[in-house]
This record gives sequence, C-alpha cells and structure tokens, in this order.
Amino acid sequence: STIGLSSMAYGRGGCQITGGEVFLNGRDILKAGARGLRAVRGAEVTYVAQSAAAAFNPAKKLMEQVTEAAVHHGCCSRAEAEARAIVLFEKLGLPKPESFGERYPHQVSGGQLQRAMTAMALCP
Repeated sequence: STIGLSSMAYGRGGCQITGGEVFLNGRDILKAGARGLRAVRGAEVTYVAQSAAAAFNPAKKLMEQVTEAAVHHGCCSRAEAEARAIVLFEKLGLPKPESFGERYPHQVSGGQLQRAMTAMALCP
C-alpha cells in the first residue's frame, strides 16, 4: 500500500518526504539515510503484496524469489536462505516442501502463492 511503502521511504518518482517520523524499535528510520534504510528493508521490514499472483516473476522459480531479499540484504547465505525457506514451506503447509521452490509461479495455486509470499516475508 502507499502508506506501507511511504513508511519505508519509497516514494513515487519525484516525491520526497518533507516531514514526519517513522519509528522502528525506538529509532526514527527516516533519519537513517540511504544506507540505514537499506539495512532495514528486507531484514527488519518486508513487504507482502496484496496480489501474490501479480507479484511473482513468472520467469523465475519460487525458491529464487523467496530467498532473494535475504541474500541481497546479507541476512544469510543462499544455502542458509534456502534451508530456511524449506522449513517455512513446511510450516506453511505447502506440498513437498523440499521441492516446492523448484516450481514456477504458474505451477501452483493462488493459495499456495500467498503462502509462498508469506515465506518470502519471513525468510530473513
């Protein structure tokens, strides 16, 4: 949503935050600067899209997409992120958790995509 994205200082092209505060764990993240925001995004705060079907890249396997933020933000190695994702797939009731991530978005149901999106948010 616009509120969620703006609280993480993501503005539409040409928009700037001109005032206000956004506190996370006692610190104003708007004063953290670009580097501080990069450290928070994907590690402490994640985004869950309303439409999982529209959010996933159809050309990439689910595992790559679920682990991407954790690896990109340096939360863990790819192997650690994949192991964590498999545990999350199991906890979220996804079928065959060990191989679920090898599927493409069009190969699973809408409900399974929503749970994969939840796994993506929890993976870090």
